[in-house]
Order: sequence, then C-alpha cells, then structure tokens
Amino acid sequence: MTVLSALYAAQPLVVWVEDEDTRRVLTTAWAGESVAIYVGGGNETIRAVVEDAWRDGLRHVFGVVDRDFGHSNSGRWQNPGDDLRVYVLESPEIENLALDPEALAACAYNTGRRSKEQIEERMIEAVTCMVWWMACCAVLDTVRRQRNADFPTYPPKSAAVVGLASALQYIQSSRWFSQHAAQLPSMATRDWLEVELNRQQNHFSTALTHGTWKTKFSGKQIFDRVVEFVHTKGIGRDKKLELLQGVVQAQINLGKIPQELDRLKASLFSRRRTNT
Repeated sequence: MTVLSALYAAQPLVVWVEDEDTRRVLTTAWAGESVAIYVGGGNETIRAVVEDAWRDGLRHVFGVVDRDFGHSNSGRWQNPGDDLRVYVLESPEIENLALDPEALAACAYNTGRRSKEQIEERMIEAVTCMVWWMACCAVLDTVRRQRNADFPTYPPKSAAVVGLASALQYIQSSRWFSQHAAQLPSMATRDWLEVELNRQQNHFSTALTHGTWKTKFSGKQIFDRVVEFVHTKGIGRDKKLELLQGVVQAQINLGKIPQELDRLKASLFSRRRTNT
C-alpha cells in the first residue's frame, strides 16, 4: 500500500485544499468529525489529484478551492452528481468568511483588545485603498482566462500528426484557435485595457458603496491587513493562522458559523455517508 492510498483509506472522507489557511478554517469548523483535510497546492493541482483518485475508484476524495474571480458551483452542492468532485467556494477566498468584526473582537487572539467597531473601521480603510488593485487583478484574470480557455492538449496519438499540414490542422481546428486566440490581440491594446479597468473600478466602487465588499473583494488581502491590528503578539505567519482559527472558534461559540461552511459540510458529509 502506498502512502497516498494509506491516507485515503484512513478516513471515510478526504478533502484536498489549496493552502494551510483553508485547512485551518475547515479543521476548526469541523473539529471532531471523521474527515481528513490535506493541503495540495493550487487550483489545477487539486483538480488533478482528485481526478486521479476518482480514476482509481476512490469516490470519497474531493477538493475545495477558492472562487477567486471565477464562478462558484454552490448551486449544485445540495444535489451533487458524480461529476462534482471539486467544490468552488461562493466566497472569493476562504478568508472572506473570517471578515467578521464581532467574532474577531470576541476571539481569544484579540490581544490588541480591539472593539467590533474599530475592526470594522480598519477593514473599510483597507478596502477603500484596494479598489484599483481589485480592478487590475480582475482585468488580468479576464485576459488569463481568455488565453487559457479551451487550450488544446497535445495530440493523443503521434500517428495523427505526421507533417506540417496535419500539425496545422490539429491546432487550427481547436476551439481555442478559432474562438479565443483571435480576441487576444485586442486585449493587448491600451484602449481595451482602459475601458476594462474603468468598468471593473466602477464594479468594485459600487460594492464598496453598497456595503457588499465582503463578498466581492479579496478576503486574503483584507484579513492580512487586520492581523497585526488585532493579534499583536506572536511571530510571522503563525499569527494569521492563529487568528483564523480563533475567529472560526468564536463564530462557533457565538452560534454564527457562516452558512456557506454549513452548506459545504452538509454536501461533503452526505457523500461520505454514501461512500462508506
């Protein structure tokens, strides 16, 4: 038995996540449950690892990844089919679920003794300075997705490409070449970039004005700016992980665990029972 197969055999539910931040949030929220949560790297790595497990018949292995600038698949969580193997969060990042001033104020790691109001104010200060940064990231993500959408894989058989004509045919017949590649040059113009940047800036400014920034902005960036303000003791990255854990524990104590985490747990754990 390999190390990996031994890990998979140890628990009725295995969840791969992108980073230690996500693992810390989920292990705290689901403490005492029969689930193993491992850090596997980025989005694409998680998908590859989970697909490998399913090809081996291990249907109790799943992934959880951030939404970032993409789309969540939470609409399918309640009635997941076999093709739902990687869960994409509703929130941009796991840290968005910890942007909870009340829980931050109540948590054991609030060594700065900050009030709920002070923490909320510090968050808004951070978000106000992030509007153009978010717009820039959103535009870059749009270009990246256009570049990568339907990008062709290598030809499956060497016999299919034996000369220039067949090589050209394989590439030019792909959806990427016919539908996506042609649009990329326009995205490299200053005019297009200015229009898109202004459009995204308006989108994020509206979220700030309407108070919906907690579900639109990068939770990782906001939380990182709050860590030193709230958790004044400790060293380095451990401070963030401790504060994340403390916030989730405070949410549990206050009876206000994020509904998104409850829905995610319900879906994953229902599949654990099915596969045991």
